[in-house]
Amino acid sequence: MVKFEISTPEQIKNDHLAIRFLESGAKGFGGILSVNKALDGFNPSQAAFIIVKHGSETIGAIYLTFTQQEVGKVMSSVLLGGNNFSEWSKELSDFYYQIAKENYCDEFMLMGRKGFKKYFPELCEVATVFRVKLTNVNK
Repeated sequence: MVKFEISTPEQIKNDHLAIRFLESGAKGFGGILSVNKALDGFNPSQAAFIIVKHGSETIGAIYLTFTQQEVGKVMSSVLLGGNNFSEWSKELSDFYYQIAKENYCDEFMLMGRKGFKKYFPELCEVATVFRVKLTNVNK
């Protein structure tokens, strides 16, 4: 059985696997958000760290944010990483909806690679991000 444990920044820092999983999620965003920035700027009224456990083993880690937007309060899964994701993706989906409701959110947003769509078919793609390093452009 998978457990989703709301964790403090100190608990994250002391769990080398949680750090590794969050860093793998950050790598997928090309450096837009670093794990250290998330840890250093942590505000419990605006964010949450989650350690995903199977028994006593850390198998994943998540960084969520809560923001007020035009559409209402939005919970965003900003960083997500772990092992054997397909084995716990259904439980994660249920957890996302539970924690969003507990925090009175109007919407849930998942930022990640396109492959996540197969695990969360109810999500709608609302944007595509394009990026280029300016040192690579001859203009």
